Amino acid sequence: MRLYRLRRRATAGAAKNNFARLVTANSKQDASTEPANIQDMIAREVDAIILQTVDTDALKRDLEKAAEADIPVFLTSVSTDPDSILGAVVVDLEAVGRLDAQWITDDADGRDVQVAVIAGAPGAASDLLTDGITKALPANAKVVAEEPGMYDAGRAG
Repeated sequence: MRLYRLRRRATAGAAKNNFARLVTANSKQDASTEPANIQDMIAREVDAIILQTVDTDALKRDLEKAAEADIPVFLTSVSTDPDSILGAVVVDLEAVGRLDAQWITDDADGRDVQVAVIAGAPGAASDLLTDGITKALPANAKVVAEEPGMYDAGRAG
């Protein structure tokens, strides 16, 4: 949480230094609250929306509404159709999951191992990571638990 606060302060400071006003919303990794936050930003007539979403696919209509309001959207860390948005930091999340599985493969060194997959929030990004991991695990690695950790180290532990 401290890192988040530091980054938020730095972002707010950068906005102020560039004569911009920063408006923030936090969905707390709950995909059901994201549409309301987007609608709020549209109602506030913001100049742009930068969105770290739980599930881009679930927001298609809301992203269309932002486009209808001439508000560009920039997505972070997602896979999406880039035609309807300003831009995105697109990450091959399944490939990242495969890299994690490779680490497990190397660490197991042929021994039978049990794996617990603690994911983020249920939704597109976390599902892609989880699929990448579980599909690439070797036969000697058995998934014994799979739970959402909601990107919270305390909850995941």
